Amino acid sequence: MHRDEVFTMIEIGQLCILNSDMVVEARKKIRWLSISLGFPEIHATRLETIFSEIGRFSCRNGNHLDVMIGIDLKDSPVLVMNFESRETLATVPGIAHFFDAIRVETLESGASLLSTRKNLPDINYRPSPQLIEEQREMLARQSRNELLEMLKGKNEELENRAIELNKISLAIIHSPVSVMITDRDGRIEYVNPKFTAMTGYHAEEILGQNPRFLKSGSHSEEFYRNLWTKILSGQQWYGELCNIRKDGSIFWESTSISPVQNAENEITHFVAVKEDITQRKQMQNSIDKERQTLRDMMDSSPVAIGISMGGKLRYANQTFLKILDIRMGDPIAQIYLNPEDRVPIIEKLQKEGIVSNYEVKMRGMEGRVIDIMLTFLPTTYDGEPAILGWLVDISTLKKMQEELGTKVEGLNKARKATLNIMEDLDVARKEADSAAQAKADFLANMSHEIRTPMNAIIGFSNLAMKTDMDRKQRDYISKIQQSGKHLLGIINDILDFSKIEAGKLSVEHTEFELEKVLENVSNLISEKTAAKGLELVFCVEKGTSSYLVGDPLRLGQILVNYSNNAVKFTEQGEIVVSVKVIEETADDCLIRFAVRDTGIGLTQEQIGKLFQSFQQADTSTSRKYGGTGLGLAISKKLANLMGGDVGVESEHGKGSTFWFTARLGKGAARAKTYLPNPDLRGNLILVVDDNEMSRMVLSEMLTGMTFAVKDVSSGKKALTEINAAAEKGEPYEVVLLDWQMPEMDGVATARAIRKLPVTPQPYMIMVTAYGREEVLKEAAEAGLEDVLIKPVSSSMMFDTLLQVLGGKHEEQRAGEQPATAGIENLAAIKGASILLVEDNEFNQQIACELLTEAGFKVDVAENGQKSLEMLDKHPYDIILMDMQMPVMDGVTATREIRKIESFKDLPVIAMTANVMEADIEKCRDAGMWDHVGKPIDPDELFGKLAKWVKPRGAADVRETVVTPLKETASKEARPPKADDLPEIPDLDTHLGLKRVMGKKDFYLTMLRKYIDNQSEAPAQIRQSLDTGDYETAERLAHTAKGVSGNIGATRLQELAAAVEKAIKDKECTEIIDGLLSPFADAHALLIKGLQEALPTAKSDGEPDATEAPVDREQGVAACKALAELLGNDDSEALDLLDLRSELLRGILGANEFRSIEKALKDYDFEKALILLRGQAEKMKIEL
Repeated sequence: MHRDEVFTMIEIGQLCILNSDMVVEARKKIRWLSISLGFPEIHATRLETIFSEIGRFSCRNGNHLDVMIGIDLKDSPVLVMNFESRETLATVPGIAHFFDAIRVETLESGASLLSTRKNLPDINYRPSPQLIEEQREMLARQSRNELLEMLKGKNEELENRAIELNKISLAIIHSPVSVMITDRDGRIEYVNPKFTAMTGYHAEEILGQNPRFLKSGSHSEEFYRNLWTKILSGQQWYGELCNIRKDGSIFWESTSISPVQNAENEITHFVAVKEDITQRKQMQNSIDKERQTLRDMMDSSPVAIGISMGGKLRYANQTFLKILDIRMGDPIAQIYLNPEDRVPIIEKLQKEGIVSNYEVKMRGMEGRVIDIMLTFLPTTYDGEPAILGWLVDISTLKKMQEELGTKVEGLNKARKATLNIMEDLDVARKEADSAAQAKADFLANMSHEIRTPMNAIIGFSNLAMKTDMDRKQRDYISKIQQSGKHLLGIINDILDFSKIEAGKLSVEHTEFELEKVLENVSNLISEKTAAKGLELVFCVEKGTSSYLVGDPLRLGQILVNYSNNAVKFTEQGEIVVSVKVIEETADDCLIRFAVRDTGIGLTQEQIGKLFQSFQQADTSTSRKYGGTGLGLAISKKLANLMGGDVGVESEHGKGSTFWFTARLGKGAARAKTYLPNPDLRGNLILVVDDNEMSRMVLSEMLTGMTFAVKDVSSGKKALTEINAAAEKGEPYEVVLLDWQMPEMDGVATARAIRKLPVTPQPYMIMVTAYGREEVLKEAAEAGLEDVLIKPVSSSMMFDTLLQVLGGKHEEQRAGEQPATAGIENLAAIKGASILLVEDNEFNQQIACELLTEAGFKVDVAENGQKSLEMLDKHPYDIILMDMQMPVMDGVTATREIRKIESFKDLPVIAMTANVMEADIEKCRDAGMWDHVGKPIDPDELFGKLAKWVKPRGAADVRETVVTPLKETASKEARPPKADDLPEIPDLDTHLGLKRVMGKKDFYLTMLRKYIDNQSEAPAQIRQSLDTGDYETAERLAHTAKGVSGNIGATRLQELAAAVEKAIKDKECTEIIDGLLSPFADAHALLIKGLQEALPTAKSDGEPDATEAPVDREQGVAACKALAELLGNDDSEALDLLDLRSELLRGILGANEFRSIEKALKDYDFEKALILLRGQAEKMKIEL
């Protein structure tokens, strides 16, 4: 012990106090010493107390206390006590009052030394040195022994604690949960391995840091403040934390944080124990989602579902609350009609654990009594026992059961009748055999009936091919002949489908030319692809044998079926027919034929339904696109018979590829070689086409002919390439131009090439899928040498190139006609493009007929909104605009048109039955330039067109092909003859004929359409008025006024005009009714007269006696052909209906023909076929 002052004294002993437990023993020693020294009791007690306080104060923060005790005998006895500690001891209460002298100093070690002295005047004796020595030795011995004993005990205790601590340390190190220890300020002092594994951090990275680096941002600052508030108050915190690992991934942990306190209850550390619950949280989230899904399902279930707990409703879905008179929280017993009915249900549930299909009466909404079938199960809800119930309203079922009860007797009778029927089954089987034979006979007869007209078509085609025809006519007749042969071949198998069912269908093995098969396929579908603006490409792999042995008809049949389907389901893009050799031997080869389109594609589910009899991809497709699904099934059987297979590859929305394989023999004939004369080989040819596949096919074809080929994708690139080639001294000999290309089409490109300063100018050939007259004329005008119709065969390409390069040019192209003389005021505008905006089908037909006959191109928009859409897509020379239309009227549409800068100078003429000056002024204000009243006067209409349509150049007029105007002029010059038309009250047939330029057939069609479209006009007007829809009523009256005038019913026109005006002026109901009544009477009289006078009035389907007699054989043939097309969902049925309309109307009857025509134009082929078969059965026509 350190001392700065030496006293003349005897040292009695030293004490070392390590902790508060040792203070008690030291107090005893001090008391014994003070009594031994003769201290009074009060002094001994006070000294003991002061010593105890000094000891506790010194050891409060884990420090120890060293004490030296001695007696100074220099003058008078003095008790000397020196205390050495890390604590400042001078502040201990009572020291200054007890000791006579106090001195405090700080030692070099940093410890505090308190030196005290206590005089002993009251001691009656002076202790002898021997006594003091004995006391000192005894005190030392006791202190030493006790200290050794105490140290031994403490050592054992420390060893035990070390063992325990070692166990705890091992447990923490190997713990499955993470452990983190921080100091009071949150600085990390220890983490176990699980912590580092969970967070991804190494211990050395995080020791000394605050755990806030683990924050993921998922918890608010308030959350963390509450956490710290709780643990700093000495309480333990439990909760879940969302933290972030070192790699940035999020994890959840269940955490408990416990404060660690010392003996003075002061917090020194925090221990956090954490468990990774990320997977549990994910599972809980999944469970919560599933629970919510289940709850949503229960809420939307048509079955009433409820949960009761403690006799009260705790959960109910919407159906439960809808059918039963109860709300959440209400006693469940109140829904029972008789509350005592619930008792046996609960008893049964408690006894058996389930109540199933129990019937009971309950109270429904609005006081209704309903029959309920319930099922109860015990369950838990929010951790408490509950009852889950399903309740089904069987009131309707009970009522039906009661009704069915009355029919039991009838059912018994039916059972007896069934037994009688069973006895007749043997007879039915025999009849079925007879029916099968009848079916075979029917198929044979049908085959004969269809073959007869088909043979006529093929025969007359052969005769026509022997006559003098121009190139175009010969091409048309050739395609008719080929198509007829192909159709006849297919009909032979379709009508003999029983062969397929019986497994007797066979294929031929004959030598054929592959190119001819593909050419025939092209002839059959090229018009369809051209009509839809699709690119048709044939791609035959180089090296494929041209002459093969097999069944060309079956190959073509499958390809045509695939191709027709491709066209049907494709609105834009291309159809590619490809041929590729898969396997090849010396004698035969396996060839893969494929048809790829860019159509709507198929889902995997739809693909699974294909190639089965009468199966379509889905029902919606069947309704929209038609088809029986039989074609693919036949294709599969045919491919199998030819040693191959079928399949499809498709992606929904991106198109499909239908393929089949066939094993075909190699033909003996040598393949044709298309090689020009040596001086023409290597000539430069430029292919210009925006379709990549088409460019590739043409380039490969020309390269195989030894020409040097380059291809570009646009007209602009072609101009650049031609210039560049000319500058290099390697000019192109021939340029093949596609017609329809973006930015610059083939004709425009040809004109631009003619203007290039290159010498010599290349020969130009148009290659297009559109074989229409206008294409040929535009090509000739632009200076093109020839036109090839896609898809182009090798022979066609070779012959054309030899003809062009050999200098052979046609002086006069087929189809060109000299300028025709005619009505001078229309000659300059023939071929003008007109947009007719009219909602009434009747008026559409009249206007289209007049304008088309006069040589104009007409498009129809059924309302103003549609006209705006069509103007964005096509240029027009003039617009004929009706005023009153649904969706958007003509006045509004014209105002919208005039807002567009490019259409400000586009002529718009009002063509409407609104002829009042106010109406005409309204049209002018909207931006219309003129007015044509309805009913349409052809002379007035043509005069307006001649006035406003900008004349074209002389070349355009000369090369426009229209109906010869001499014929039109002659028709107009002669007054129409109406003597042979029936007389109908209030119908001026002379005026009506004049409206349609004297065309009797067209006029009769108009009258029939009037019956179809206007029979219910008065009733429709009345219905609109009754519902307050005055706008529709006015429009209906307006339409009635216009169409009545068109057919010459002038009186009805005036009555309809009066009704329209009254509705428009918002007259009172009495005035409108007073005008509508005579209109309805006159209208009924006219309709009756038309129905009696016209053949359309025949309801029995028989032809009118006044009509020309019909060739029954031809009529039956037409019916059969139409039925065949309808059965195949072939859109060519529409063409046949138009072509044979009079014949079919005569054989079937006008009313029935009209119904079939309507179904066909609605593309409801199934309904049309049903109607046709029904009428054919009545007429005793076998289809």
